[in-house]
Amino acid sequence: VTDLVSTRGDCDFTMPEAADASGVSLRTLYRYYPTRQDLVDAIAAVADHVAASNLPKTELALDDFAAWLTDGWRTLLEQEALIRAQHTSPSGAQIRRARIPFFRDVTRALLLEEAPELEGPIVDDIIDTTLLVVSSSALLEYLDVLEISVERAARLSADVVARAVDDARKQKP
Repeated sequence: VTDLVSTRGDCDFTMPEAADASGVSLRTLYRYYPTRQDLVDAIAAVADHVAASNLPKTELALDDFAAWLTDGWRTLLEQEALIRAQHTSPSGAQIRRARIPFFRDVTRALLLEEAPELEGPIVDDIIDTTLLVVSSSALLEYLDVLEISVERAARLSADVVARAVDDARKQKP
């Protein structure tokens, strides 16, 4: 079914179309996914796995954050239909919310490696700002609403993070 979603670019499929694309009977599909929403939720879970497994494997530093983010977002967009499915699924929000503690920990480690002098609530503010501006939600807003390129979007997000770190460093006594 993920191929069907990827080909169509949306989750506007019927259960008979999904069964046909999967090569199973409609009855079998309903046995595993009693509702269309259950199937969309399963697609959202696949999208989460795809997103997590396709992050760039390179070391990350603030100076090359825009390039790293561009690579990550380009890879994510290879599965754009699945990511969009996750954003339209009620369980998609739960899936994205569930991974936030992990991403907070990773971002904290990277931030404190880059700026070990920072401490206190400002660190949490920078982490949350970073998570917001590098999220798949932000990417979709950049593309759909602002109609800008992935490269420019990554540069803008990286600039926000760099400015937040620079401002925090200036506030440090």
